[in-house]
Amino acid sequence: MTLYAQEGEAVKWKVLDDQTNTGEEGLFLFADKHLGQSSGSVYHRLSSWGEPFPEGFDYSDTLYRNWCVMFYENSLTAGEQSAVLATIKGDQAYETEDGLRFAADSDILSGERIFCLSAEEADSREYGFTDNASRLPSNVITRGGYWLRSLTEDDNTKACIVDDSGQFLVNAYTIASAQIGGNVRPAFNLDPDAVALISPATGGKADGVGSTLEAVPDYSGNEWKLTLLDENRSFSVKTDAASAAPGEAITVGYTGAGQGAGEYVTAMICSEEGSILYYGHIAQGSESGEAVITIPRDLAEGNYTLQVFSEQCNGDRMTDYASDPQEITLSVSEEKEPEDPEGEGTGGVDPGEEGTGGKEPDGEDPDRNGGQPAGGKAEDGDISGAPQTGDKTTVFPYAAALAASSGAMLLLTGIRIKKNKR
Repeated sequence: MTLYAQEGEAVKWKVLDDQTNTGEEGLFLFADKHLGQSSGSVYHRLSSWGEPFPEGFDYSDTLYRNWCVMFYENSLTAGEQSAVLATIKGDQAYETEDGLRFAADSDILSGERIFCLSAEEADSREYGFTDNASRLPSNVITRGGYWLRSLTEDDNTKACIVDDSGQFLVNAYTIASAQIGGNVRPAFNLDPDAVALISPATGGKADGVGSTLEAVPDYSGNEWKLTLLDENRSFSVKTDAASAAPGEAITVGYTGAGQGAGEYVTAMICSEEGSILYYGHIAQGSESGEAVITIPRDLAEGNYTLQVFSEQCNGDRMTDYASDPQEITLSVSEEKEPEDPEGEGTGGVDPGEEGTGGKEPDGEDPDRNGGQPAGGKAEDGDISGAPQTGDKTTVFPYAAALAASSGAMLLLTGIRIKKNKR
């Protein structure tokens, strides 16, 4: 058995549904391309070439099911593994429009993390599979197509693949065949509680550090990356409320920030409904300290939530990690409310006096680049219909609010492949 993946490659995953394939809360994701091969015989329990085991098909003993197990164990980071739900599901008997019949299996997925699609799933219009072409991977380069987990109803020695034209093919592929080294194109269910936020896969987060947060821009693309919650981070802030006028600044004390390359203290200003309006890195290099945040001059008076967290940013198309966001109630008014003398938050601070801001509130931060986290709902393959606050496209800070219309081809980018062990 040969397993392979390109070192450091980011894999695209199509969002097939805004719930899991068992109908529960989460996202049902499917690899955009073939990720590996189960070479050699089709099944693990062949006594010898041409001699199928008498029990017939058993998905749990297929080489491509074993490939999925190895992919989960060797190609995902510990943080990514924690975001993959265990799936328990039985498959019903299913017949395609062309008359292909597939057998029922009441417990075919018994806690699988990574798995192959069933014939019914690969034929579902609700998942976006409207024709043969829609089933093709982005890398149709090897013969044999990719494996499904379904068995034909009339013969328990016949497994099914989606061939390199996107059709279901069963007759030529039996458990006695010694000629198949089929491709694997896996799927999995994403745990919504493991996701902190989503952002554009490329150019979605600023690299610099400063006191000025940038407005979330519009994003018309359909490729996103994940920021996953890291439960091993113990980040906290020293205040739970602050007030300031637009253009003024507050100081936030913090402790437990991550150290090393790509580690930042990040802040986001969110509406009362939870939509992210502004985002930026406010500190770097200190496990604890104080950071200055300038209230945007164009932020309307009102009540907001300031979310501050420790974040590891790994670059375009790679998974990022964040601590649980610490929430600070933020009141924005021309006439500030009195500060709590016991608290650590302050108002009316010149952002050039302390912290990492060091510039006037209305100045341009030379260390920042464009493209902040953005979000929305997938409609017919594009991001549209995003909730609006004024003229700003908002982002969903928690995965429970992630949504994709059924059949949308929204792409999440970020699961990083490491070299698989043989």
